[in-house]
Amino acid sequence: MKAIQAVLNKILDNCRQIEAGLVKRVLILYEEAEFFIGDNCLRFDQLKSCKPFFKGAMLDINFNNKHFAERYQALVQNNPNIDHATYLAWKEIDFAVYDVIICITYEEEALIKHLQAEYGEALLSGQWNAAIFSATLHYMKPLANCDIIFPSYDDLMDYAVSTAGLEPVELYLTDAEREWGNQWLRDQGLKEDEQLFIMLDSTSRKKKLLRTSVYFNILSHLLEQEKVKVLIFDEKNIGKEAFYRHWLGDEKAARLIFSRSLKLREDFCLLGSAYTKMIFGPCTGLMHCASSIYNNFIRNGMPRSDAPLMVTYTGKYWRLDQIWDACITAYYWWGNSPLVNCLIIRKDAEQAEMVELRNLNEEERNATDNLLFCDAYTDTMLIDYLSSKLNRAPVALMDAVA
Repeated sequence: MKAIQAVLNKILDNCRQIEAGLVKRVLILYEEAEFFIGDNCLRFDQLKSCKPFFKGAMLDINFNNKHFAERYQALVQNNPNIDHATYLAWKEIDFAVYDVIICITYEEEALIKHLQAEYGEALLSGQWNAAIFSATLHYMKPLANCDIIFPSYDDLMDYAVSTAGLEPVELYLTDAEREWGNQWLRDQGLKEDEQLFIMLDSTSRKKKLLRTSVYFNILSHLLEQEKVKVLIFDEKNIGKEAFYRHWLGDEKAARLIFSRSLKLREDFCLLGSAYTKMIFGPCTGLMHCASSIYNNFIRNGMPRSDAPLMVTYTGKYWRLDQIWDACITAYYWWGNSPLVNCLIIRKDAEQAEMVELRNLNEEERNATDNLLFCDAYTDTMLIDYLSSKLNRAPVALMDAVA
Protein backbone atom coordinates (compact mmCIF):
# COMPACT_ATOMS: atom_id res chain seq x y z
CA MET A 1 0.00 0.00 0.00
CA LYS A 2 2.85 2.42 0.78
CA ALA A 3 4.28 1.95 -2.70
CA ILE A 4 0.91 2.62 -4.32
CA GLN A 5 0.36 5.70 -2.14
CA ALA A 6 3.80 7.05 -3.07
CA VAL A 7 3.00 6.69 -6.76
CA LEU A 8 -0.40 8.27 -6.29
CA ASN A 9 1.14 11.19 -4.40
CA LYS A 10 3.55 11.78 -7.30
CA ILE A 11 0.68 11.69 -9.79
CA LEU A 12 -1.29 14.16 -7.68
CA ASP A 13 1.73 16.44 -7.61
CA ASN A 14 1.99 16.19 -11.41
CA CYS A 15 -1.70 17.12 -11.65
CA ARG A 16 -1.17 20.26 -9.58
CA GLN A 17 1.71 21.37 -11.80
CA ILE A 18 0.18 20.68 -15.19
CA GLU A 19 0.29 23.34 -17.91
CA ALA A 20 -2.36 22.53 -20.51
CA GLY A 21 -0.56 24.40 -23.29
CA LEU A 22 2.52 22.17 -22.98
CA VAL A 23 0.64 18.87 -23.21
CA LYS A 24 1.43 16.91 -26.38
CA ARG A 25 -0.47 13.64 -26.00
CA VAL A 26 -3.68 12.82 -24.12
CA LEU A 27 -5.23 9.41 -23.52
CA ILE A 28 -8.85 8.87 -22.53
CA LEU A 29 -9.55 5.51 -20.91
CA TYR A 30 -13.22 4.78 -21.57
CA GLU A 31 -14.65 1.68 -19.94
CA GLU A 32 -18.30 0.90 -19.32
CA ALA A 33 -20.34 -2.20 -18.62
CA GLU A 34 -23.38 -1.10 -20.63
CA PHE A 35 -23.68 0.54 -24.02
CA PHE A 36 -26.35 3.04 -25.04
CA ILE A 37 -26.07 4.53 -28.51
CA GLY A 38 -27.58 7.91 -27.71
CA ASP A 39 -25.63 8.44 -24.50
CA ASN A 40 -22.35 7.70 -26.22
CA CYS A 41 -23.20 9.75 -29.30
CA LEU A 42 -23.55 12.78 -27.04
CA ARG A 43 -20.59 11.93 -24.79
CA PHE A 44 -18.09 11.44 -27.59
CA ASP A 45 -19.09 14.72 -29.16
CA GLN A 46 -18.24 16.44 -25.86
CA LEU A 47 -14.64 15.36 -26.37
CA LYS A 48 -14.36 18.11 -28.98
CA SER A 49 -13.46 20.44 -26.09
CA CYS A 50 -10.20 18.57 -25.39
CA LYS A 51 -8.19 19.62 -28.44
CA PRO A 52 -8.71 23.37 -28.08
CA PHE A 53 -8.19 23.15 -24.31
CA PHE A 54 -4.86 21.37 -24.81
CA LYS A 55 -3.93 23.63 -27.75
CA GLY A 56 -4.15 20.90 -30.37
CA ALA A 57 -2.53 18.01 -28.49
CA MET A 58 -2.93 14.53 -29.95
CA LEU A 59 -5.99 12.85 -28.44
CA ASP A 60 -6.37 9.07 -28.29
CA ILE A 61 -9.21 7.10 -26.76
CA ASN A 62 -8.99 3.49 -25.63
CA PHE A 63 -12.06 1.32 -25.19
CA ASN A 64 -11.36 -1.58 -22.88
CA ASN A 65 -14.66 -3.39 -23.45
CA LYS A 66 -14.05 -5.13 -26.77
CA HIS A 67 -17.62 -6.45 -26.80
CA PHE A 68 -18.73 -2.98 -27.91
CA ALA A 69 -15.81 -2.33 -30.27
CA GLU A 70 -17.83 -2.28 -33.50
CA ARG A 71 -20.35 0.16 -32.03
CA TYR A 72 -17.70 2.42 -30.56
CA GLN A 73 -15.93 2.52 -33.90
CA ALA A 74 -19.18 3.46 -35.61
CA LEU A 75 -19.54 6.48 -33.35
CA VAL A 76 -15.96 7.80 -33.52
CA GLN A 77 -15.08 7.00 -37.14
CA ASN A 78 -13.88 10.06 -39.09
CA ASN A 79 -14.19 12.21 -35.95
CA PRO A 80 -11.62 15.02 -36.39
CA ASN A 81 -11.47 15.58 -32.63
CA ILE A 82 -10.05 12.09 -31.98
CA ASP A 83 -6.72 11.03 -33.47
CA HIS A 84 -6.78 7.31 -32.67
CA ALA A 85 -9.30 4.88 -31.22
CA THR A 86 -7.87 1.65 -29.80
CA TYR A 87 -9.31 -1.43 -28.11
CA LEU A 88 -6.46 -2.61 -25.93
CA ALA A 89 -6.07 -4.18 -22.51
CA TRP A 90 -4.05 -2.03 -20.11
CA LYS A 91 -1.01 -4.30 -20.43
CA GLU A 92 -1.00 -3.59 -24.19
CA ILE A 93 -1.00 0.22 -23.80
CA ASP A 94 2.26 2.18 -23.75
CA PHE A 95 1.11 4.63 -21.08
CA ALA A 96 4.51 6.32 -20.93
CA VAL A 97 3.97 8.18 -24.21
CA TYR A 98 1.12 10.21 -22.72
CA ASP A 99 1.37 13.43 -20.75
CA VAL A 100 -2.23 13.33 -19.54
CA ILE A 101 -4.57 10.42 -18.91
CA ILE A 102 -8.27 11.02 -18.33
CA CYS A 103 -10.16 8.15 -16.72
CA ILE A 104 -13.78 7.41 -17.46
CA THR A 105 -13.91 4.06 -15.70
CA TYR A 106 -15.13 2.45 -12.52
CA GLU A 107 -11.76 0.67 -12.22
CA GLU A 108 -9.59 3.55 -11.03
CA GLU A 109 -8.31 1.56 -8.04
CA ALA A 110 -7.21 -1.27 -10.32
CA LEU A 111 -5.58 1.25 -12.64
CA ILE A 112 -3.37 2.81 -9.97
CA LYS A 113 -2.24 -0.68 -8.98
CA HIS A 114 -1.36 -1.48 -12.58
CA LEU A 115 0.53 1.77 -13.04
CA GLN A 116 2.46 1.28 -9.82
CA ALA A 117 3.49 -2.21 -10.89
CA GLU A 118 4.47 -1.28 -14.44
CA TYR A 119 5.51 2.37 -14.24
CA GLY A 120 6.12 3.05 -10.55
CA GLU A 121 9.86 3.59 -10.88
CA ALA A 122 9.49 5.89 -13.90
CA LEU A 123 6.87 7.96 -12.08
CA LEU A 124 8.79 8.28 -8.82
CA SER A 125 12.03 9.17 -10.57
CA GLY A 126 10.40 11.84 -12.70
CA GLN A 127 11.21 10.00 -15.91
CA TRP A 128 7.46 9.95 -16.64
CA ASN A 129 5.57 12.97 -15.31
CA ALA A 130 2.05 11.93 -16.17
CA ALA A 131 -0.94 13.79 -14.81
CA ILE A 132 -3.90 11.45 -14.38
CA PHE A 133 -7.41 12.76 -13.84
CA SER A 134 -10.84 11.28 -13.28
CA ALA A 135 -13.90 12.23 -15.31
CA THR A 136 -15.81 9.14 -14.26
CA LEU A 137 -18.53 10.88 -12.29
CA HIS A 138 -18.91 13.53 -14.98
CA TYR A 139 -19.92 10.91 -17.54
CA MET A 140 -21.13 7.81 -15.71
CA LYS A 141 -23.65 7.02 -12.99
CA PRO A 142 -22.05 6.78 -9.52
CA LEU A 143 -21.89 3.30 -8.03
CA ALA A 144 -21.89 2.51 -4.31
CA ASN A 145 -18.72 0.42 -4.60
CA CYS A 146 -16.90 2.72 -7.02
CA ASP A 147 -13.72 4.30 -5.62
CA ILE A 148 -12.58 7.51 -7.32
CA ILE A 149 -8.80 7.64 -6.97
CA PHE A 150 -7.72 10.47 -9.24
CA PRO A 151 -8.70 14.16 -9.02
CA SER A 152 -11.10 15.92 -11.34
CA TYR A 153 -9.50 18.26 -13.86
CA ASP A 154 -11.70 21.18 -12.94
CA ASP A 155 -10.25 23.61 -15.47
CA LEU A 156 -10.97 21.15 -18.29
CA MET A 157 -14.45 20.37 -16.98
CA ASP A 158 -15.26 24.07 -16.62
CA TYR A 159 -14.07 24.67 -20.18
CA ALA A 160 -16.18 21.76 -21.45
CA VAL A 161 -19.25 23.13 -19.68
CA SER A 162 -18.62 26.65 -21.02
CA THR A 163 -18.41 25.39 -24.61
CA ALA A 164 -21.18 22.80 -24.37
CA GLY A 165 -24.10 23.57 -26.64
CA LEU A 166 -22.25 26.14 -28.72
CA GLU A 167 -22.38 23.74 -31.66
CA PRO A 168 -24.80 20.87 -32.35
CA VAL A 169 -23.63 17.28 -31.94
CA GLU A 170 -22.09 15.77 -35.07
CA LEU A 171 -21.33 12.38 -36.61
CA TYR A 172 -19.13 12.23 -39.66
CA LEU A 173 -20.19 10.28 -42.75
CA THR A 174 -18.16 10.39 -45.94
CA ASP A 175 -19.65 10.81 -49.40
CA ALA A 176 -18.68 7.20 -50.12
CA GLU A 177 -20.58 5.98 -47.07
CA ARG A 178 -23.64 7.97 -48.05
CA GLU A 179 -23.52 6.48 -51.54
CA TRP A 180 -23.22 2.99 -49.98
CA GLY A 181 -26.54 3.69 -48.25
CA ASN A 182 -28.11 4.92 -51.48
CA GLN A 183 -27.02 1.80 -53.35
CA TRP A 184 -28.16 -0.55 -50.58
CA LEU A 185 -31.63 0.97 -50.74
CA ARG A 186 -31.73 0.70 -54.52
CA ASP A 187 -30.74 -2.94 -54.19
CA GLN A 188 -33.75 -3.43 -51.90
CA GLY A 189 -36.08 -2.09 -54.57
CA LEU A 190 -36.29 1.61 -53.77
CA LYS A 191 -36.86 3.52 -57.00
CA GLU A 192 -35.27 6.82 -57.98
CA ASP A 193 -38.57 8.70 -57.77
CA GLU A 194 -39.53 7.26 -54.36
CA GLN A 195 -39.02 8.79 -50.95
CA LEU A 196 -37.83 6.91 -47.90
CA PHE A 197 -39.43 7.32 -44.50
CA ILE A 198 -37.65 5.72 -41.54
CA MET A 199 -39.66 4.54 -38.54
CA LEU A 200 -37.68 3.82 -35.37
CA ASP A 201 -39.58 1.30 -33.25
CA SER A 202 -37.29 0.35 -30.37
CA THR A 203 -35.69 1.95 -27.34
CA SER A 204 -34.20 0.99 -23.99
CA ARG A 205 -37.47 1.47 -22.09
CA LYS A 206 -40.95 0.34 -23.14
CA LYS A 207 -42.46 3.43 -21.47
CA LYS A 208 -40.70 5.54 -24.11
CA LEU A 209 -42.74 3.89 -26.91
CA LEU A 210 -46.18 4.53 -28.34
CA ARG A 211 -48.94 2.02 -27.89
CA THR A 212 -48.62 -0.62 -30.60
CA SER A 213 -51.98 0.23 -32.17
CA VAL A 214 -51.08 3.91 -32.31
CA TYR A 215 -47.73 3.15 -33.94
CA PHE A 216 -49.31 0.99 -36.64
CA ASN A 217 -52.09 3.47 -37.33
CA ILE A 218 -49.43 6.09 -38.03
CA LEU A 219 -47.43 3.71 -40.18
CA SER A 220 -50.55 2.67 -42.10
CA HIS A 221 -51.30 6.32 -42.82
CA LEU A 222 -47.78 6.94 -44.12
CA LEU A 223 -47.97 3.90 -46.38
CA GLU A 224 -51.05 5.34 -48.07
CA GLN A 225 -48.89 8.12 -49.52
CA GLU A 226 -47.75 7.72 -53.11
CA LYS A 227 -44.14 6.97 -53.96
CA VAL A 228 -43.16 6.30 -50.36
CA LYS A 229 -41.44 3.30 -48.83
CA VAL A 230 -40.68 2.85 -45.16
CA LEU A 231 -37.48 1.47 -43.66
CA ILE A 232 -37.58 -0.59 -40.47
CA PHE A 233 -34.39 -1.52 -38.62
CA ASP A 234 -34.32 -5.15 -37.49
CA GLU A 235 -30.88 -4.92 -35.91
CA LYS A 236 -30.98 -8.32 -34.22
CA ASN A 237 -32.87 -10.06 -37.03
CA ILE A 238 -35.68 -11.08 -34.69
CA GLY A 239 -38.24 -11.48 -37.47
CA LYS A 240 -39.97 -8.12 -37.44
CA GLU A 241 -41.32 -8.59 -40.95
CA ALA A 242 -43.87 -11.23 -39.90
CA PHE A 243 -45.07 -9.02 -37.05
CA TYR A 244 -45.48 -6.02 -39.35
CA ARG A 245 -47.25 -8.11 -41.97
CA HIS A 246 -49.72 -9.29 -39.31
CA TRP A 247 -50.62 -5.70 -38.42
CA LEU A 248 -50.57 -4.15 -41.87
CA GLY A 249 -51.54 -6.89 -44.29
CA ASP A 250 -49.57 -8.06 -47.31
CA GLU A 251 -50.26 -5.08 -49.58
CA LYS A 252 -48.90 -2.42 -47.25
CA ALA A 253 -46.16 -4.65 -45.85
CA ALA A 254 -44.83 -5.01 -49.40
CA ARG A 255 -43.83 -1.34 -49.24
CA LEU A 256 -41.60 -1.87 -46.22
CA ILE A 257 -37.84 -2.34 -46.38
CA PHE A 258 -36.20 -4.23 -43.50
CA SER A 259 -32.53 -3.85 -42.70
CA ARG A 260 -31.51 -7.06 -40.96
CA SER A 261 -28.36 -7.45 -38.87
CA LEU A 262 -26.50 -4.55 -40.43
CA LYS A 263 -23.61 -3.01 -38.56
CA LEU A 264 -24.32 0.21 -36.70
CA ARG A 265 -22.20 2.24 -39.11
CA GLU A 266 -24.21 0.81 -42.02
CA ASP A 267 -27.40 1.89 -40.25
CA PHE A 268 -25.92 5.40 -40.19
CA CYS A 269 -25.43 5.25 -43.96
CA LEU A 270 -29.14 4.52 -44.40
CA LEU A 271 -30.12 7.35 -42.07
CA GLY A 272 -27.92 9.65 -44.14
CA SER A 273 -29.16 8.44 -47.52
CA ALA A 274 -30.17 10.99 -50.13
CA TYR A 275 -33.55 9.20 -50.34
CA THR A 276 -34.35 9.75 -46.66
CA LYS A 277 -37.11 12.35 -46.28
CA MET A 278 -38.49 11.61 -42.81
CA ILE A 279 -37.25 9.95 -39.61
CA PHE A 280 -39.77 9.36 -36.82
CA GLY A 281 -39.27 7.69 -33.48
CA PRO A 282 -38.91 7.86 -29.71
CA CYS A 283 -36.08 9.43 -27.72
CA THR A 284 -33.61 6.77 -28.79
CA GLY A 285 -30.03 6.38 -29.91
CA LEU A 286 -30.58 6.20 -33.65
CA MET A 287 -32.59 9.43 -33.56
CA HIS A 288 -29.65 11.17 -31.88
CA CYS A 289 -27.39 9.72 -34.54
CA ALA A 290 -29.65 10.89 -37.35
CA SER A 291 -29.69 14.40 -35.90
CA SER A 292 -25.89 14.36 -35.60
CA ILE A 293 -25.37 13.15 -39.16
CA TYR A 294 -27.44 15.94 -40.66
CA ASN A 295 -25.94 18.57 -38.36
CA ASN A 296 -22.61 17.70 -39.95
CA PHE A 297 -24.03 17.64 -43.49
CA ILE A 298 -25.45 21.13 -43.02
CA ARG A 299 -22.23 22.46 -41.50
CA ASN A 300 -20.53 21.23 -44.67
CA GLY A 301 -22.89 22.99 -47.03
CA MET A 302 -26.10 20.97 -47.35
CA PRO A 303 -29.11 23.34 -47.60
CA ARG A 304 -31.25 22.97 -44.50
CA SER A 305 -34.26 22.34 -46.73
CA ASP A 306 -32.56 19.15 -47.99
CA ALA A 307 -32.44 17.59 -44.51
CA PRO A 308 -35.28 15.16 -43.79
CA LEU A 309 -38.13 15.91 -41.42
CA MET A 310 -37.02 14.50 -38.06
CA VAL A 311 -39.60 14.03 -35.32
CA THR A 312 -39.03 12.50 -31.90
CA TYR A 313 -41.78 11.99 -29.36
CA THR A 314 -40.99 12.14 -25.64
CA GLY A 315 -42.73 12.14 -22.29
CA LYS A 316 -41.83 11.22 -18.74
CA TYR A 317 -38.28 9.96 -18.27
CA TRP A 318 -37.17 7.36 -15.74
CA ARG A 319 -35.26 9.20 -13.01
CA LEU A 320 -33.33 6.11 -11.90
CA ASP A 321 -31.84 5.70 -15.38
CA GLN A 322 -30.23 9.13 -15.31
CA ILE A 323 -27.03 10.57 -13.85
CA TRP A 324 -28.38 14.03 -13.03
CA ASP A 325 -31.89 15.38 -12.45
CA ALA A 326 -31.56 17.48 -15.61
CA CYS A 327 -31.45 14.26 -17.64
CA ILE A 328 -35.14 13.65 -17.00
CA THR A 329 -36.19 16.45 -19.34
CA ALA A 330 -36.55 16.42 -23.10
CA TYR A 331 -34.65 19.69 -23.15
CA TYR A 332 -31.52 17.97 -21.81
CA TRP A 333 -31.59 15.44 -24.64
CA TRP A 334 -32.90 17.59 -27.51
CA GLY A 335 -32.30 21.22 -26.61
CA ASN A 336 -29.19 21.31 -28.81
CA SER A 337 -30.74 19.51 -31.79
CA PRO A 338 -31.90 22.28 -34.14
CA LEU A 339 -33.09 19.93 -36.87
CA VAL A 340 -35.25 17.73 -34.64
CA ASN A 341 -38.90 18.46 -33.96
CA CYS A 342 -39.17 17.27 -30.36
CA LEU A 343 -42.67 16.53 -29.10
CA ILE A 344 -43.66 16.30 -25.44
CA ILE A 345 -46.80 14.73 -24.01
CA ARG A 346 -48.03 16.32 -20.81
CA LYS A 347 -51.14 16.72 -18.71
CA ASP A 348 -53.13 19.93 -19.01
CA ALA A 349 -56.40 20.24 -17.08
CA GLU A 350 -56.60 16.45 -16.80
CA GLN A 351 -56.24 16.08 -20.58
CA ALA A 352 -53.25 14.81 -22.55
CA GLU A 353 -51.66 17.65 -24.48
CA MET A 354 -48.94 17.37 -27.14
CA VAL A 355 -46.57 20.33 -27.43
CA GLU A 356 -43.34 21.12 -29.26
CA LEU A 357 -40.23 21.63 -27.15
CA ARG A 358 -39.21 24.68 -29.18
CA ASN A 359 -42.42 26.49 -28.19
CA LEU A 360 -41.89 26.17 -24.42
CA ASN A 361 -40.40 28.78 -22.12
CA GLU A 362 -37.63 27.92 -19.68
CA GLU A 363 -39.98 27.06 -16.82
CA GLU A 364 -42.05 24.76 -19.03
CA ARG A 365 -38.95 23.08 -20.48
CA ASN A 366 -37.75 22.14 -17.01
CA ALA A 367 -41.14 21.07 -15.62
CA THR A 368 -41.47 17.33 -15.01
CA ASP A 369 -44.44 16.92 -12.67
CA ASN A 370 -46.98 17.21 -15.50
CA LEU A 371 -45.30 14.84 -17.97
CA LEU A 372 -47.03 11.66 -19.13
CA PHE A 373 -45.59 8.43 -20.47
CA CYS A 374 -45.65 7.99 -24.23
CA ASP A 375 -48.62 5.63 -24.21
CA ALA A 376 -50.72 8.80 -23.75
CA TYR A 377 -50.10 9.90 -27.35
CA THR A 378 -52.98 9.28 -29.74
CA ASP A 379 -52.76 8.41 -33.40
CA THR A 380 -54.84 11.48 -34.31
CA MET A 381 -52.38 13.80 -32.56
CA LEU A 382 -49.38 12.40 -34.39
CA ILE A 383 -50.97 11.86 -37.80
CA ASP A 384 -52.26 15.43 -37.84
CA TYR A 385 -48.84 16.70 -36.80
CA LEU A 386 -46.92 14.67 -39.39
CA SER A 387 -49.41 15.59 -42.10
CA SER A 388 -48.93 19.28 -41.38
CA LYS A 389 -45.16 18.91 -41.55
CA LEU A 390 -45.26 16.78 -44.69
CA ASN A 391 -47.83 19.12 -46.31
CA ARG A 392 -50.31 16.30 -46.73
CA ALA A 393 -53.86 16.23 -45.46
CA PRO A 394 -54.61 13.41 -43.01
CA VAL A 395 -56.80 10.55 -44.20
CA ALA A 396 -59.16 8.34 -42.27
CA LEU A 397 -57.56 5.68 -40.13
CA MET A 398 -57.76 2.11 -41.32
CA ASP A 399 -60.20 -0.04 -39.35
CA ALA A 400 -57.88 -2.99 -39.80
CA VAL A 401 -55.32 -1.52 -37.47
CA ALA A 402 -57.61 0.39 -35.10
